Amino acid sequence: MKKKGLWLIFLSALCCMFFWTRTAFASDRDYEIKRVRINADVQKNGDVIVNQAVTYAFDGKFHGVYYDQDLKGIKGVEDIGAQIANDDNPINLPVENSGKNDTLSIEKGSDKVRMKIYHEMDGGRATFVYRYTIKSLITNYQDTAELNWKVIGKGWEKPLSDVQITINLPSRPVPELKAYGHGDLSGETKVDRNQGRVVMTIEHNPARTFVETHLLFPTSVTPDCLNVKNIIYKEEAERKERELAKIANEKRRKERFFSYLAFGAVFVLSLAIPVTALVGPGERTKKLKNYVRSYEIPKMPPEQAYVLDKGEQPNARTYTAHLMDLAGQKRVLITPVEKRDWKISKKQRKDFNAGDLDEFLFEKVGDGQSYTMKQLKRYGKDHENSERLYDKFESWCSHTEIRVNTDYKSMKNALWYERLKTYFKYNVYAVIAVLVFLFLKGLFAKWQLILLGELALSAASIFYYRMTHDKYNQKGQEQRYQVRCFKKMLKDIGRFDLREVGDIVLWEKILPYAVAFGVARRVIRELKATYGKEAVNEAFRENRAFVDDSEDYGSFEPDSFSGTLSRASSNFHVSSSSSSSGGSGGFSGGSSGGVGGGSGGGAF
Repeated sequence: MKKKGLWLIFLSALCCMFFWTRTAFASDRDYEIKRVRINADVQKNGDVIVNQAVTYAFDGKFHGVYYDQDLKGIKGVEDIGAQIANDDNPINLPVENSGKNDTLSIEKGSDKVRMKIYHEMDGGRATFVYRYTIKSLITNYQDTAELNWKVIGKGWEKPLSDVQITINLPSRPVPELKAYGHGDLSGETKVDRNQGRVVMTIEHNPARTFVETHLLFPTSVTPDCLNVKNIIYKEEAERKERELAKIANEKRRKERFFSYLAFGAVFVLSLAIPVTALVGPGERTKKLKNYVRSYEIPKMPPEQAYVLDKGEQPNARTYTAHLMDLAGQKRVLITPVEKRDWKISKKQRKDFNAGDLDEFLFEKVGDGQSYTMKQLKRYGKDHENSERLYDKFESWCSHTEIRVNTDYKSMKNALWYERLKTYFKYNVYAVIAVLVFLFLKGLFAKWQLILLGELALSAASIFYYRMTHDKYNQKGQEQRYQVRCFKKMLKDIGRFDLREVGDIVLWEKILPYAVAFGVARRVIRELKATYGKEAVNEAFRENRAFVDDSEDYGSFEPDSFSGTLSRASSNFHVSSSSSSSGGSGGFSGGSSGGVGGGSGGGAF
């Protein structure tokens, strides 16, 4: 009854990938930050003049943007200005707190300065430039000068794309210049000692993630610096950076190993699944003729015929067919007892195995010799009883399928089909892992279609194998063909004279199969139309439950017993349910303790 959700895994993976590409969940507006350019000019007195250009892409209506400069550890911010950087005609914004369009408001607090640009936008792109001076950002020690600054703070609401930070020292060359970058490990630092310049780049900086620069250079570069500390500091600063670089490089090594492993797994599986599906071993499906109408009753009980036809475990309706088949064999008797109630009785004192569902119903639901549908309903209302019934029913379904598979299943095809599904499961895991890795690194958009296409190809390959390699062996395919031809006859009821099948008595053996295949009501209706109601009732005298449609009782089939069994057993089922060493290189993790960590911005 229970099937592993292979396709559910696949569909879930596709749904996850689809929704990851959307950033505006249930919102009528959104924005992205497409480009950031920060130019920082260090002054000889230790001040830093900042020009920060941020390019927004808007979807919907917005009133403007803002930037917060964190003041913790900073001596002050002065000379604040802003402009809208139109290509042809940049707009310098007046400073006022009116909230008018194309103005700049400045809100100074104890912990931050907010620069708020009012500029109405309804979709489109715009670049906003903030200009300001950070006072005494440089510290001169006895043996080195230091710039330790979180250029990008953790206050940004959205990820930042295409980030470039340029720091220019006031003199050149600077042979002893060392620079360290901290933040997302995908960032890079380039040191140009001849020009006294440091350039930091990062393709995708996640939201709420800082980018920190840590520069060491001779004190002669900033001779007029007012922020002076009379201590030896350079060796300690370099030691801390070596520790951070070691940690970062180890993390990079693990990430590279993981990425190589994941990409390798995807590559191997992307080849293994289609190749195995195309040229793998197994018995190919035998091409049979089109199904023709057959009057020959299958040489197996109806519940097994159902399994062979559908390729799945039986259900409550097939158990009803099983009971009716037992009645046709004179092993049980099905009789009406009162309105909409039927009694199932043993024809012999001992005729069933104690472990079977049949015996369980007689012994636990009834009195050992019989039980009624009303007794079954009452029994199933108790949670513990329902659990026992559910387990017994599941066991009956499983054993029925096993009996069919033992005789007819192609073990070689089943083995390779399961292997393909296993390959695909691990392929899904590998693709999800790679996509998560790419998403975190800002490379998701470049690879998602390729990887999802690979998943689709793998799924199609499995489907191809299933279509070309039958679940059953040659004997099973032939038996299934006969069953389906018999099923076609039942479905064609009304298109031919039922007398062609044979004597009416024969239909007592046929009707359980009609129940299993879900066409019993139509068969009963046509039987009465062909032979007459009285003749049918007489032919089914002992098993009138099969065809009785009186107002008092109604037919035992198909909804009465199967529905009662399903509800009784399901009560339980429902309720239990590498880093830089001072020169050019990659970012390190952690932080060197730079100021400005709360800086950030967004749109409103």
